[in-house]
Parts: sequence; C-alpha cells; structure tokens
Amino acid sequence: MFNPEEANHYENEDNNNADQQPTIWDATDLVTCGNCNRQWDGCAQCDCWKYLNYAEVNEDTSASEAVASASEAVASAAAHLNKPDILIINLPRIYIQGGLSNEEYGKIDYRLLHIFPTSYTKKWKHCKDVGADSKFTDIQQADFKAEGKRIEKKNYVDLTPSRDTGADRNFNRENFDSALALNQAYYFYEAEFIDEHIIKITVYWCPINIVKTVYETHGNGKGKINQVKKNLIAPYFTDITPTIWNS
Repeated sequence: MFNPEEANHYENEDNNNADQQPTIWDATDLVTCGNCNRQWDGCAQCDCWKYLNYAEVNEDTSASEAVASASEAVASAAAHLNKPDILIINLPRIYIQGGLSNEEYGKIDYRLLHIFPTSYTKKWKHCKDVGADSKFTDIQQADFKAEGKRIEKKNYVDLTPSRDTGADRNFNRENFDSALALNQAYYFYEAEFIDEHIIKITVYWCPINIVKTVYETHGNGKGKINQVKKNLIAPYFTDITPTIWNS
C-alpha cells in the first residue's frame, strides 16, 4: 500500500531563487517540532527557527516571552501557505496498478489520482485530513483549509464542490460561494505519463485571492476557470522553483 511517509523526496526551501538546486532529504517518520508543534521530517530540522529573532533571546528570557516567540514562528510559517507554490511528484505506476502490468491494468482512472496529490500535498504543506466525507475542502492546518481540484484534459479547472458534480447534479451557486468562503487555498493538479513506469503529477498551490481574481476574469459563471494554463499558471507560477518529490 502506498505510504508517502516512506518515500524519498526533495525539498527546496526558497522558491524565490530560480537557480537554486533542490536539497536532498531522505524521508523518515515525521516528528513533532518542540518549538512550534508542526510535524516535520525526522531527518531535518523544522524551519520555524528562521522566523525567530535570536538576537532578542537570552538566558533571561521569560517563559511567556519564549511562548510568544514560538507563536510568532508558527504564524510566520503559516504565511507560506499564502504564497503560490509548485510540487512535482514522480510516482511509479506500480503504486497505482498493484503490481499489474500496463497491459493488464489498462487505462489509469483519473479519479484515483486525486488520492495521491492530496496525500503528498498534505505532507508537503504540513496539513491534516479534514474529514471522512468533506464536500467543500480536503486538507487543513489549524483554521487554514484547502481544496484539491484536477486540471482537466481540456485545460480547465472546475471549482464546483464535489457534491454538485457528476450524474444528475447541477451547479449550485450557494454551495459554490460557501466553498470559496471556506477555503484559503486551492491546489490544482495534473498527471502526465512520462513513460511506462512513471507518472508525473504536478501540483499548483494557489492562494484563494489568486483563485478569486482569475475566476472573476476568466470564469464561466458556473464554477469553471477556462484556459487555466494561460490564465492562471503562466502569470502566477512561471518563476517558481518547484519542490520535487521522487517516490
């Protein structure tokens, strides 16, 4: 059974430097940071230290001041959720096909692919599951919630809540507005078949302010953003160095 916690992956801490090469991490079980209480890779130090001002911390620092500093660190780390980001997952087909050959398995079910980008994005952004059957959102970190949507083959993304998609279901304006109000970000994903062994899944982490801006300009009025590569990815994600996760 696929377990992203056992995967080897690469993390790049600075998306503002397009020339920076990803740092290699060997994944182990996640641990809880004693400073900010976020889960972090056991082989790496939590990055919340970057947000602390050590010049102001000394042996005389009171416990309340230390707690305040930790809270500020958490707030600063959470601010990363409000920036566009990219994750690339190189996923062996065998994880999906259960050992069957490509010929035996046949065509990949794109509905199944939602599980993988959601699982990896959850670890990447240090989030947790929302619930067993949530129709408006998928993952959360404290009060920050995010919903995952697939970029369709015809180059559009449908923001419509899952409860209103599928056979005999229609677009519902009230539910759509509720979803936009609930989520602080969306992660859009697409799958590309590299060869007979590897599927490449690209995840675009998109803060809600960008989603709303693009939808107002390029939405169809019924939940869809058209020409998503041109209208969303090109203007907001071109200069971002992606995190690369090799399973």
